[in-house]
Amino acid sequence: RVLLAAAARSAGRTGRGIVPVYAVSKDRYCLAGVRVVRRGGGVDSTAENIQTVRICRACGVHAVVGDGDVPSCECGPADGVGANAVEEGPLWVGPLFDAEAVRGMRRMAHCEEADGIISGETRLLLDTILGEAEVECAGGAYDTKTMFYRRPSAAGSGAPGLAVVAERLRRCGFAVSKTHFCARSLRSDAPATEFDGAVRGVVSRPAP
Repeated sequence: RVLLAAAARSAGRTGRGIVPVYAVSKDRYCLAGVRVVRRGGGVDSTAENIQTVRICRACGVHAVVGDGDVPSCECGPADGVGANAVEEGPLWVGPLFDAEAVRGMRRMAHCEEADGIISGETRLLLDTILGEAEVECAGGAYDTKTMFYRRPSAAGSGAPGLAVVAERLRRCGFAVSKTHFCARSLRSDAPATEFDGAVRGVVSRPAP
């Protein structure tokens, strides 16, 4: 999001905007692909997506400062948490993926003609970022709740399996996916309280 904010500011200096197609963080590298749009084709929305955020260091709840909000948690009072969360950025607060474009990339990677050319690792990466892209646009519109990933172990004691937590969230009607850059985290449109409640529900569940 730091890289995309810098790219958006650079485009803005020439009267243009950007629309992210994909953003991938792998090993020590960060790669982003964007469409550059001319004035009137998304420049205003580009500027609106460059904002600062406040992230509670205790629970991870975040709020976009441009919306006039502070993290909606009850943590604190202490430095860096709750309403005292530090303002960070500027960051790109818009979507990271164009779901249709990522879906097309995945389809091409899995076609028969790609056998022997596209590695299994790349195919798995595309599978995962497609899941993230679909979470971003769950419900038909982008929601800033999906901006950051969450680690289930941060919501309480123990570290429940990601698949079990993800299934519990889906049963509650939320979109959820693994993240491509952190094997121990999930991205979801569930509010922090619902996410943490799902984790606690899994941890407290009696053993079969």
